[in-house]
Amino acid sequence: MLEESGALTTGEVALRLGVSWRRVLALIESGRLKARRAQPAELAVLFEAHRIRAVPAAGLLLIESQDLQAVAARPTGYPKGRPRKPGDAR
Repeated sequence: MLEESGALTTGEVALRLGVSWRRVLALIESGRLKARRAQPAELAVLFEAHRIRAVPAAGLLLIESQDLQAVAARPTGYPKGRPRKPGDAR
């Protein structure tokens, strides 16, 4: 079930993308990253595999590994050559 789907926790996604788990939550809330709530059977598998230690009160979010491609190639920083303020044009 969980192994076949390739589902990752928010913490695992954060490590793969090199961002914080809060940034992963922001990507989910903005709609750029799809996530779903873990089912009880999936929680049991995650506990047995020692991939999680506890379940947050709001539940555990799982992200499919193929959905990471949508956010992996995101631009970082401010666009080059674009002025930050209207009066800063070079």
